[in-house]
Amino acid sequence: MNRLLYLILVSTLYAMNSNSITIYTNAKIWTGVEDIPLQSVLVLNGDKIAAVGGEELLLNFNKSEAEIIDLKGVLSPDSSTIIPT
Repeated sequence: MNRLLYLILVSTLYAMNSNSITIYTNAKIWTGVEDIPLQSVLVLNGDKIAAVGGEELLLNFNKSEAEIIDLKGVLSPDSSTIIPT
């Protein structure tokens, strides 16, 4: 599990220093929207959240130009939900 957290940290730091696209899939992302409280895909463009949505969101991005990280439904042992800030 520590390896997964390390991978997320490294990829996030890399994204902050470039305009690269990082896509996190198979996640549980709390949106704060009552009608759709959880989504499964988070897209970062550099250090900014570019999009949050379902698997259909992947159709909007050139996956060959993006780093795709499969979270397999788990973020950490204590929490399996991403809360964007």
